[in-house]
Amino acid sequence: MQNELLRLIQAPFRSLHVQAARMTCTLAAALLCSSAALGQAPGQEMLVTRDGVVLDYPADGVWRAKARRVVETRAFLRRAGRDDLLNAPMLFMATAPAALSGVLRVPTILVSFSDVDMSNFPFQAAQYDSLFYTTTPLRGRPYTLRTLYQEMSNGLLTIDGKSYGWVSGNNTRAYYLEACGSTLNALNCATGRSRMWELFTSALQQLDGTVDFGQFDNDGPDGIPNSGDDDGVVDVVQFILPEIGGECGGRGIWAHKHRLDGLRIGGSAYQTNDLSPSGRPIMVNPYHTVGGTGGDSCTDSTEIMGIGTAAHELGHGLGLPDLYDTGGETEGIGEWGLMGSANFRSLYSPGHLSAWSKERLGWVLVRELKSRGSYALGPVVTGDTVFLIRPKGANPRGEYFLLENKQAFGSDSANLLHPSRRAGPKLGGLLVWHIDSAKVAVAGPPFANSVNSGAIHGVRLLQADGTRDLEGRINRGDAGDPYPGLTGNNALGRATNPQAAKNHDGLFAGFALTNIRQNSDLSVAFDLSFGTVIRASDTLAVVLVDGQPYRRFHDVLDAGSAHTVSIESPQVTGDGRARFEFVSWSDGGAQTHEFVASDDLDSLVAAVDAWYLLRVQASGKGTVSSSSPRDSLAAGVFLSAGSLVRLIAAKGEGQVFDGWSGDTVTLRDTLDLVMNRPFDLVANFAPVLVVGSTSMPAGIMGARYQHQIPVTGGTGQYRWQLVSGALPKGLLWFTNGVIDGRPEETGTFNAVGRVTSGSQIAEVPITIVVNAPAVELSKVLAHLSGADKQLTEDEIRYFDLLGNRNQRFDLGDFLAWVEKTNVVPPAAPASGGKRR
Repeated sequence: MQNELLRLIQAPFRSLHVQAARMTCTLAAALLCSSAALGQAPGQEMLVTRDGVVLDYPADGVWRAKARRVVETRAFLRRAGRDDLLNAPMLFMATAPAALSGVLRVPTILVSFSDVDMSNFPFQAAQYDSLFYTTTPLRGRPYTLRTLYQEMSNGLLTIDGKSYGWVSGNNTRAYYLEACGSTLNALNCATGRSRMWELFTSALQQLDGTVDFGQFDNDGPDGIPNSGDDDGVVDVVQFILPEIGGECGGRGIWAHKHRLDGLRIGGSAYQTNDLSPSGRPIMVNPYHTVGGTGGDSCTDSTEIMGIGTAAHELGHGLGLPDLYDTGGETEGIGEWGLMGSANFRSLYSPGHLSAWSKERLGWVLVRELKSRGSYALGPVVTGDTVFLIRPKGANPRGEYFLLENKQAFGSDSANLLHPSRRAGPKLGGLLVWHIDSAKVAVAGPPFANSVNSGAIHGVRLLQADGTRDLEGRINRGDAGDPYPGLTGNNALGRATNPQAAKNHDGLFAGFALTNIRQNSDLSVAFDLSFGTVIRASDTLAVVLVDGQPYRRFHDVLDAGSAHTVSIESPQVTGDGRARFEFVSWSDGGAQTHEFVASDDLDSLVAAVDAWYLLRVQASGKGTVSSSSPRDSLAAGVFLSAGSLVRLIAAKGEGQVFDGWSGDTVTLRDTLDLVMNRPFDLVANFAPVLVVGSTSMPAGIMGARYQHQIPVTGGTGQYRWQLVSGALPKGLLWFTNGVIDGRPEETGTFNAVGRVTSGSQIAEVPITIVVNAPAVELSKVLAHLSGADKQLTEDEIRYFDLLGNRNQRFDLGDFLAWVEKTNVVPPAAPASGGKRR
């Protein structure tokens, strides 16, 4: 009966997608369908323009602030172990702080151009309402934006709204769309974005007299629009142009999300004539835009647009980051989630949000698996549940694994049943997601949008076939990704490919899934086991498990299987810095004994007594004394674990203590150690730092200046820096202490430098006097006239620095010199007089 019910649910979606595919092919000639209808993948939304403008909603725009409160609430409840409250919204289908729910009302504004007659355009506001807001989709379409989000949210979120227009801008199509030239999209230059602002605000102004924009501000907790608990800003506006978007190869504006006040310098949000309860005007700022035509391929201008891109952009408004790789190095999660690339497989029937996205918003039941056993998981679309497993051991990054049964149900049908241009149809099965909370926290909203960029991905799909095609950009998902999948992989554990491992340290995550199988009712079943840890009480000691050495053995052992453990005693570590003697096993067994694995045995520990090496060397003229005077500290002594020892460094005459180095670094001369590990230390002594003469030679403007203040003592390594005052322009005080350059001005200059050598610091005040070169007027005139080139390169540089700085000596430099020095040039001879 259950199998038959599942088939009945699935059948309409299968037949509808097959029918849509046939329509696309049979009408291709008549509708001038692009070859893209057969599988060309559109580009992603634009995140950053060609000239560097980041495109995004405001940090608290749309429902982002509301979603952030849900995320914080869910994190608190998860830490507190309150699964009852965590899952309450799903269990009772009611509004609760642990889920994003309510009615998000979105106005769609259809915008055209002054030279385009839209009266005969085949798609009007009523069709766009049926595309986005009604419960009955357009003929031949399986979903509206409303029914898609109702299905993904399990009824918790309703998308409502109304379409307005077409509204014409004040200028022509070319004015807006060709603003950046014939090759660049209009988003990619300041002029284009400024004109986009003009277009959008003009449309808003034309509608303002008849549209109550207050009805679209509903981000407050009471769920009532414009009730006083909202922020006074329309949650989001969707602008639609009668074009194929730039992401699909058209000349329309590239799909993106942004804010009106960020479209141009001096731009602003639009102020409506509607008032909030506070008396302030309702504002319009967050928006997104997508092409109004394109069909399922996004390239067919005779078909109304699909909903995939709009659904993806709206996901950002709910606080969800992109899960494709925004850095472009990998495919991220590919087509396995709406915030990846699942919106592209079918723009009519976008793939569902991934398990992580749904869990983040409270749209699935989350069941944490804590004990060994056999489990079954129904399809996520019909079963509403995902499993969560936490790794064992240290987990500073907050890692966990989500298990999702993805099948061809609901809007996931097209995603799984249709082939992509780089892979065949996907298979349903168990998706295992590795979540890294630390990466999400620093690379996700509201700070960034790079969750799946870089070496560590915040939301990573463990691909069952082990080929890592998503990481290698081979495809956006294939039939080998789920378990058991195309390759029949029925296990995930320590020694499998892929491996259940942590990002933190690369170690085994401490659990194994075995006997993974898909049942006839499309549920997925598996056996879960948790690993057994076998180690010594000191992690430097080695234990033997079935004859093999381990510092820490961690693996899943079959219940009832027999194993032998042992520990060598005494034993010394390979570096000779620690020594151990066996005391007892935690199960009371002998030094070498057999044990039988069971569900109750999660660890087996060998207690050992430990001794650690303390070795101390002195570098320079000084000595070290110890509160535990045994053998020579330089040769090294073994001290029992936990013992206390005090080391005192005593400097010699003319020396300073320059700090401890090695396994502990500090400048204190007295060092108290707890011997909980080996220590190799060096007590460093150095001569007192002495600065020599600080008398600085005078400089000549334009001539090379180089001087180094002499320093002795310290470690022999010195680092200089300028800490106050200023050097003459053109001179630099380098870190090696050399003052070098060519002064570009005259005068007296005072500065203070600091020299550091090890722990010693000295501040050095200096004074540099820069003079002008002494140059005879006759020599200057002779050089200027060309009669006799007598000026040196340094003198020419001096004149050029005074003058126009064009790398040569000319009349302008001469006149500047005359003005600077008040030199009186010879008077020209009187008319009719004789030259002498």
